[in-house]
Amino acid sequence: MIIKVVTDTNVLLKGMFGYKSFERKILSLSLAKKIYMYGSSETYKEFCEKVKLQRLQRYWVKKNFSPEKIILDYKTLVNMHEPVGDSVAVSIPIRDPKDEIFIRVAMSVGAKIIVSEDKDLLDMKKFGDIKIVNAEKFLEAYFKLYPQGLIA
Repeated sequence: MIIKVVTDTNVLLKGMFGYKSFERKILSLSLAKKIYMYGSSETYKEFCEKVKLQRLQRYWVKKNFSPEKIILDYKTLVNMHEPVGDSVAVSIPIRDPKDEIFIRVAMSVGAKIIVSEDKDLLDMKKFGDIKIVNAEKFLEAYFKLYPQGLIA
């Protein structure tokens, strides 16, 4: 069974910087093709902007990365999909309109889960049949369903 997940920018960045984080385990599941992560040109643009923020430069030096390398990693991890159909037309009651895109991508690809550390998204808890959870809760549920994790 393919598990489609939409991951917020903060989850991707935390996963790329923290080797032992919950977010990193989600990236590992994606690399192992156990889950499929989705984004759009809009989420990609947001990622590219965030990854170049001055406050993140300390991570580049510490890990010997560059923003350009991390941007390439995004394209390896995230399947690009532009929202279509009903996902574009529906009204989404959310505090931060910039977060709408994650819900629209999830609706468009049929993902039932958005993984985020963003308070505005997490406070929604769900939108329709899409659950919005943090990385720890996602992994807890994933490993209950698939106790073998990355092995099988």
